[in-house]
Amino acid sequence: VALELGFLNNSLQFSAEYFIKESTDLLIAVPLPFSTGAFPASVTTNAGAVKNSGLEFTASYANNDHEFKYNISANLGTLKNEVLQIGLNGNPIYGAASKTEVGRSIGEIFAYETDGIFQNAAEIAAAPTQTNAGVGDIRFKDINDDGMISDLDRTYQGTTIPQYSYGINFSASYKNFEFSMFWQGAGGNKVFNAMYRNLMAGQYGNHSTDMLNYWTPTNTNTDVPRPIIGDPNANGRDSNRFIENGDYLKLQTMEIGYQIPVPETFFIEKARIYVNGQNLLILSDYKGYDPDFNSNDGLFSRGYDAGSFPNPRTISIGLDVTF
Repeated sequence: VALELGFLNNSLQFSAEYFIKESTDLLIAVPLPFSTGAFPASVTTNAGAVKNSGLEFTASYANNDHEFKYNISANLGTLKNEVLQIGLNGNPIYGAASKTEVGRSIGEIFAYETDGIFQNAAEIAAAPTQTNAGVGDIRFKDINDDGMISDLDRTYQGTTIPQYSYGINFSASYKNFEFSMFWQGAGGNKVFNAMYRNLMAGQYGNHSTDMLNYWTPTNTNTDVPRPIIGDPNANGRDSNRFIENGDYLKLQTMEIGYQIPVPETFFIEKARIYVNGQNLLILSDYKGYDPDFNSNDGLFSRGYDAGSFPNPRTISIGLDVTF
């Protein structure tokens, strides 16, 4: 369903759309029941269905009637994703720190929830049973209230598909000068920063400087557990310690150009020099390189950042010549 409007001889334009799209017979690896005798086991077949719905808005204004000409446009879109079918039995699909099940979004982060750090032996004794826990270790929440910490205490920690995305385009020209830029952003989603988790392991490898604030008897006001070889309490397990907001705003491209005046008798018809920049700026609180990364499989584990190659920043200078 859409609405399109134009004003001022279409110099000002606006559109709004609402959509619902259902996709069926998706090719997925359907988990097999334990009764097959193989674990884990799955069969890849056309047995998935999802529904996407959302709103899309666009607006633009152009002023080309003066020596200073400009055009500005913007768009905003929302997206809600829902899994409708996984095979015949609806068995959930587990990914990297994620779980996909019918009625929820694809690849939602599924992890433990932390509850501070054990400060003394009395706290460990009073807490739900947590195997190999020691003073200075992470305390995890007993979500199902069964008195012990296990896989059953993992819970959904947020959708990995951005709930909204937007973009802004601006271009202008004055006499022989030209300028353009494009901003793009998204948000409302969560990211599991597995690279940061690796740098906070407290083992023999490289570390984040955040690890310097680890727990000691004299440094108790911290959320970083004690470093201990082997990590017997599994402080590095999938948990909200490593989940971050995926919101970002990027200056994707910017270009400045100049049309070089060419005499009519010259053999060159047109010449233009320009400076172009790609991926110039990113505004985000994400501790990794870029919250807009390529994940392991792009679907069921799409919110898992295991250290994908960062998008490069490129600045180029060029000359366009037409003979």
